[in-house]
Amino acid sequence: MKMLVQHNDGLDLQVYFPQGILAKYVQGIWIAVHQGVDTNNVTRYLKANGCNAITFCLKGHIAFDSVKYAQGVYLQPATLCAKRMTFSSNTLAVGVCLQPGAMSLFSPLPNEVTCAGKTQGEKNPNLRVCFDMLLTAHTPYALLTCLYRYFMSIFAQAADFNPTLLRVLPYFSEPKSLQSIAAGLPVGQRQLERVFKQAMGITAKQYQRILRVNKTVQYLRCNPSANLIAVAYQFGYSDQAHMTREFKSFTHYTPSYYIRA
Repeated sequence: MKMLVQHNDGLDLQVYFPQGILAKYVQGIWIAVHQGVDTNNVTRYLKANGCNAITFCLKGHIAFDSVKYAQGVYLQPATLCAKRMTFSSNTLAVGVCLQPGAMSLFSPLPNEVTCAGKTQGEKNPNLRVCFDMLLTAHTPYALLTCLYRYFMSIFAQAADFNPTLLRVLPYFSEPKSLQSIAAGLPVGQRQLERVFKQAMGITAKQYQRILRVNKTVQYLRCNPSANLIAVAYQFGYSDQAHMTREFKSFTHYTPSYYIRA
């Protein structure tokens, strides 16, 4: 797994990007450890990625926006804007960001942050089993090992989730209109919209916008000297102001932040 480490404000945040079979189902895994003083809460902004996630709060408290959650397993809906996540002192939490459509293997799509047991049926994998495994792990490597073993045991038995969605997603790699994308597929534009809404809880257009911002972020990180006006036109924004509004909505930050980061 590739890893990105951030140490700020007393929060040790490690982000891992799976490779191989796991990457088919999981975009990323993060581990957050906050050992600050009692009054030292730390906030991070989760950028919208159009996908669902599973968060394990193993110790302490976490908050999504202003809603606080104690120890437990939580399912997150696909986000359409940047979300504020706050970690209280002495918190240990682990998050799994799923690939588009993969939440269907664990639960019906949640409409809001939901305790896992409230939406999972008898045929769904018991995420509490994974939670109990994680409680016995005491290092980042041990946490990753537990996650890998649990999720691979689920995915090894799973058939491809939503084959129609998997077939159409590669067509969104280029900045095309939905009409143009649908024209090259054996599904119409209306069916394409239904596939996204049912599998991800968002529209195909919303997914396009999020995907464009995330691709622009990657480009800016690799090209810190890039001209922002030129970048805006390169990625299909009407102008730099349009790009900035989209960035603020989906990441909380302006494009300049990713040049400095």
